[in-house]
Amino acid sequence: MLDPNRSKYELNDLARDAAEVEKSEKPANGWTSVQWETAAAADLTAQTARVLHQRILEKKLETIYSEMELRWRRSCFAWNKRLEGGPRNTI
Repeated sequence: MLDPNRSKYELNDLARDAAEVEKSEKPANGWTSVQWETAAAADLTAQTARVLHQRILEKKLETIYSEMELRWRRSCFAWNKRLEGGPRNTI
């Protein structure tokens, strides 16, 4: 939505481009590599989300974003219901 020329966003690239932050490669003392990767991804996601949310508001795209997000959530809900064997038209 913010960059229609991009169809795929890797978190590390997006964080570097949007929030100007880099992922720390080396785990802190006492952390396993899985713990560190998980925490680093969460941190990059939070920092990047703040920047991108502000850009969405600045470009007045919040209505489009909200409509897309709602449609995505409905699709995910319906898909999960199908996987669970529940009714298909619950929303």
